[in-house]
Amino acid sequence: MLKKLFNGELPLRVAFWKYGILGLIILYYIHKLVKSFAGEYAYVHNWLNFFRNISVSRVASVNTIGVISYFAILLFLLIYTTGLIKGIWKSSAAYDKSIWWAQLSRLIIVIMSAYIWYTIIRG
Repeated sequence: MLKKLFNGELPLRVAFWKYGILGLIILYYIHKLVKSFAGEYAYVHNWLNFFRNISVSRVASVNTIGVISYFAILLFLLIYTTGLIKGIWKSSAAYDKSIWWAQLSRLIIVIMSAYIWYTIIRG
């Protein structure tokens, strides 16, 4: 199903509401949940301090499963948002009912994706 979304083969209504709005919101909250498992190591500045002051006790304090899960969800979210924008762009190009709704869906998905990544980066 994601392949159809990323290739723009889904109707704009389904791609925008189901995968765009609802999918991004669900993935964002999954990210927040996994980030709580990763703890303090979900922030870039903590990783820089970690490698600067590396020791056995610091390595032992890392929640490995939480950190790996956190980076996995970030990678999936990056792939998903990139494919989603590409897919909605193609679906809106094929949408022939209203040029305004097609352009508005493009704008909303780009703004929503940018906002989600902004909040992820800012912490």
